[in-house]
Amino acid sequence: MTRCAIGLLGALLLLTSAGYAQNLPKPNSHAPSPDVCPDDLLRACSAAVDEVVAARKLIAAQESELKAARESIEAQKARVSLLAEQNGALQARAMELRAALDAERAARKEIESLVEKFRLRVTDLEKDLAKARRRTKQAALGGFIGGILAGAAIGR
Repeated sequence: MTRCAIGLLGALLLLTSAGYAQNLPKPNSHAPSPDVCPDDLLRACSAAVDEVVAARKLIAAQESELKAARESIEAQKARVSLLAEQNGALQARAMELRAALDAERAARKEIESLVEKFRLRVTDLEKDLAKARRRTKQAALGGFIGGILAGAAIGR
């Protein structure tokens, strides 16, 4: 980035001074050129200095911007790292919840199986009770009838 700016600055200096270089005296001639005015040369140098100062300010601003971008990237990397850690924790929690849900479903099936067994047992017991009641009624009725018949037989 800085090399590019320095190269750009050098090219800029060459372009701005190219027009004035034509008016400068040749190295072998000792007499000043009638076209060159010290004021023009001073203005050209002043303009070049202004351009150098502006370029340095631009470079400093770009370096500052680059530094801020790098800091932002580092902050985003830290955020991504935290989010990845949080994601891992959430995935672990989800797996725990799935395991708990599977265990609860298995327990529920077992309870439903036991309830069905108890229903069948209650149904069997109710049938046995009904049979026992019929037998008891029959025995009581038979005893009653037997008692009447025995009483009638004794009474004769």
